[in-house]
Amino acid sequence: MNLVTLIGTITTDLDVKTTSSQIERLAFTVACQRKFKDKGTGKYQSDFVRCEAWRQQASFISQYFRKGSKIAIIGCITTGSYDGADGKRIYTTSVTVDKVEFVGEKNSGTVQSSGINLSDENFPASDNDSENSLPFDL
Repeated sequence: MNLVTLIGTITTDLDVKTTSSQIERLAFTVACQRKFKDKGTGKYQSDFVRCEAWRQQASFISQYFRKGSKIAIIGCITTGSYDGADGKRIYTTSVTVDKVEFVGEKNSGTVQSSGINLSDENFPASDNDSENSLPFDL
């Protein structure tokens, strides 16, 4: 099974490109902090993961997220290769985005990291939205 879950911070400006066949594509990088500190510096290290979103997912991400936004991504690892200018083979690895979620503290109906208003009135309530139905304490 090829399944990846990332939670991190978008580190690049989001610029949707359109392919020659008119398909929207968004390439961006997410910094994911490791759960342990570097022994030498005492600071957390991060991995910078290249991500790629297509079609409506690309449009959604570029509309609701910005550089510096926290994001949760579910997707799959995609590998590829190409010949560089010097003729050497270059191998690539990225995460193809299948699903995204907002991450951040909710304060007065606004997701802090995205810089946009996502008030509860914009989203219909569901039966599972009750904080009392969570199997853990917040």
